Amino acid sequence: MRAKKIIITVLLLCATSVFAQDKKADADALVRQGTVLHDAQKYDEAIAKYNEALKIDPDNLNAFYEKGFTLYASGKADDAIPLLEKVANSNTSPHAFAVLGNIYDDRNDFGRAISCYTKGIAAFPKDGNLWYNLGVSYMRQNKNQQAEDAAIESIKINRKHLNSYRLYALATYNQGKHECSLLAWCNYLMLLPQPKQSAEACSYIKNILHYSINGGNIVIKGTDEQSRVQQMDIAAAVSSIDPLLTSPKPVDSLGTQLASVFRIVNVKKEKFNSPFFTKYFCDFFGAMEKTKYMDVFTHYITVSMAPAENLAWLKAHPDEIKGFNEWLASTKRETE
Repeated sequence: MRAKKIIITVLLLCATSVFAQDKKADADALVRQGTVLHDAQKYDEAIAKYNEALKIDPDNLNAFYEKGFTLYASGKADDAIPLLEKVANSNTSPHAFAVLGNIYDDRNDFGRAISCYTKGIAAFPKDGNLWYNLGVSYMRQNKNQQAEDAAIESIKINRKHLNSYRLYALATYNQGKHECSLLAWCNYLMLLPQPKQSAEACSYIKNILHYSINGGNIVIKGTDEQSRVQQMDIAAAVSSIDPLLTSPKPVDSLGTQLASVFRIVNVKKEKFNSPFFTKYFCDFFGAMEKTKYMDVFTHYITVSMAPAENLAWLKAHPDEIKGFNEWLASTKRETE
């Protein structure tokens, strides 16, 4: 009799476990249906699916997150906050911290936004999106050094995240650290899948190269030693180019100027108080300057400046493009 009771108890426990698994599977299926509706911007229908899921599985954190995210996307941030906080407090999803931070950022409630991002980073230190969002929030507050630091962490985690390079480039430019900004813009352009969209970055590069050159004079506008040294080095690199090497073609002239800056930045890299910048940017672009691929690089990143000329040049030099890509693939880059 005792053995029979034990068997019955075990069977009941197994049945309960299977039932719970079935409930979760049914709820998860409804959540997936909701996300499809969300992507189609059918927000009310998506929320109805999430509500159905929560009726079946009241503790389904994924349903809470997706419902909160959809409420936020549909303009109902106040309703989204308690749902996202529930998920964030469980420390199971970095996305909940990110969306909560975005809500507070949208409201210029930067204290709460920073708190959300930093709590998320404490729980998920390798989530690049949280680092990036933290940096954007700092930049919106004109805290450019903190924005730079956050962008560095984001780049370390995901070296192909375009907007992190843009964030780093803007944050360093705003501090007058023009060598840092210039190389970051160059890296950004090198990764940009649609070079025709490169106008902003090209504009910054041209501004930085001639920022301190006024006619035949060099006028340094930096506000501290680091920014003054960086601006002086760029001005010296550009102004020291032999006029005989200057081409009437803007792209070729730009390539000569960039090569000169890459050279001086690499030679004087000990001055930078940033192991990340020294290793990741100085070493890489210093090595590039010594290759035969500067022409490929310059024509690619400046397509927006002279589309017909650059696209024609690139089309006519397939072997150089292949060689450059092989060099990129074989060149190891360190971040610290």
